Amino acid sequence: MIKKENFIKLLEQLNFIKRENIYIKKFPDLKTELRVDIKKQELIYPEQDGFTIHERQTCNFKQA
Repeated sequence: MIKKENFIKLLEQLNFIKRENIYIKKFPDLKTELRVDIKKQELIYPEQDGFTIHERQTCNFKQA
């Protein structure tokens, strides 16, 4: 089961860069980035770059 502690380890293994409470993964070929705000417990998808979110529950840590 993924918990906050091992989720952070996963982000680090996937080469997300930590800046305070936010982990950032850049995708230079797509000219965008994915962010994970640990404090707010949410995933921040780059909607401004064309990503569409159909279900907001996929943006937080609350769904098990």
